[in-house]
Amino acid sequence: EITHQIEGAIIDFLSKEEHNSIELTLSTFDKIKENISVPKNYEEINKYLKQIGDLGEKYVIEYERNFLKSNNSQYYDLVDGSYALDNNNGFDILSYTLKGKKVYIEVKTTTGNPKDSFYMSQHEIDTANELLKRGEIYKLYRVGNILSSNVSLIIYDDLNQFNKDEIILKMSIKE
Repeated sequence: EITHQIEGAIIDFLSKEEHNSIELTLSTFDKIKENISVPKNYEEINKYLKQIGDLGEKYVIEYERNFLKSNNSQYYDLVDGSYALDNNNGFDILSYTLKGKKVYIEVKTTTGNPKDSFYMSQHEIDTANELLKRGEIYKLYRVGNILSSNVSLIIYDDLNQFNKDEIILKMSIKE
């Protein structure tokens, strides 16, 4: 009977990335938080760090939407976190001011103190500088204590207040 019921149906299988994208878009902050567990090996550590980052992004999306909605801005429904799915963008979330000007947001998340050091790629820094040079609004949202009941958020609009310590070099064979 089951075979008969789906015989004429078209079934699409989602890639892992597509599934994660849909989950990040449709799930709530609390639902995503429930599904995070502490890692035990390298592969799990990478997955865990990705989950922490995704959770921070979801927190900021909800924060931005709630802020805009509570201030009667018509732009709350336009807050878009899909930019985080493509590292080529150099930022994670597109939000808006109360009057509709675009706000480009990079989110950096930690399970600890939001004032602890963190990593940014050169591409993320270049994107921030380019946006600011063009007169756009750029903000860095530092989310801390993301797995606790007391999540903290610090919003920065100037990357010049940070020390930028170069610690990673990409190495390749000379040809």
